[in-house]
Amino acid sequence: MIQNYPISKTIATLADLKQRFNLSPTDNDLLFQEWQQDLPQITAQ
Repeated sequence: MIQNYPISKTIATLADLKQRFNLSPTDNDLLFQEWQQDLPQITAQ
């Protein structure tokens, strides 16, 4: 039987997250290109 645990009990810190998913910083300029595009201004409408 599969047991489920709340994410807050499985991954309690940023260090846990980095270790569990093998995360590391990147210098890749192509990552998330949409963040670097000229996007329209946000309006109240």
